[in-house]
Amino acid sequence: MNDKEARNAILTLDNLPELLNAEQVAKYLDIAYVNALKLVKHGGIPHIKIGNQYRVPKKRFQEWVESQIMN
Repeated sequence: MNDKEARNAILTLDNLPELLNAEQVAKYLDIAYVNALKLVKHGGIPHIKIGNQYRVPKKRFQEWVESQIMN
């Protein structure tokens, strides 16, 4: 897969690692990195902090996304 194909590939949770970083969260939600980082740090997305880095467990992220669906 070349760079253009990689950029155009559909991003699914299946394609992501078990621990997501803020950049991966941003790409999945199609929002800016800084907004994803705010959501992780202050917005309720479940995360763990390793040193000065935030990681989001994929399963908990999926649960959070599903809980945000408005009926």
